[in-house]
Amino acid sequence: MDVRRAGTGHLDLAVAILEEASDWMRRRSGGGWDPGQFPSEVVTHGRLWRAFEEGDLYLAWEDGRPLATVTLQWQDELFWPGAPDDAGYVHRLAVASDAHGRGIGREVLSWAEDEARARGKRFLRLDTSAENPALRRYYEDAGFELKHERVVGLWNVVLYERSLG
Repeated sequence: MDVRRAGTGHLDLAVAILEEASDWMRRRSGGGWDPGQFPSEVVTHGRLWRAFEEGDLYLAWEDGRPLATVTLQWQDELFWPGAPDDAGYVHRLAVASDAHGRGIGREVLSWAEDEARARGKRFLRLDTSAENPALRRYYEDAGFELKHERVVGLWNVVLYERSLG
């Protein structure tokens, strides 16, 4: 698997993976991202668009095909306000539905850890819906520790952190 920054023409690929993952998550757990959220974020220059423009959007490729997408940022004032400059922040991790069960998500998280370490960061942080026990268990099984639960706008989220030491 090769993780690369999303380039020209790749934004639609990332949106497709995110929308597919959103549908899958809603069918499986009843929670997840809002239907149509990601195409709308691109059109309105929302958070996904900004991640792409700032070079923080990535795709994981295998045999010329995108299997996953992730945003890796170096600050996150929305979910982790006032946090020290000691972490990388994972957002919008999604795996194509025909690649589930192969450990792709864990590989992408491992890649994000390596990237954060290379920048001298001590932690990898992420957030997820507080009402999604399957995702919470996934991140806890991947070694992330629950740090906080908080409301951000309309979202009740839990914040997770993994030490890179």
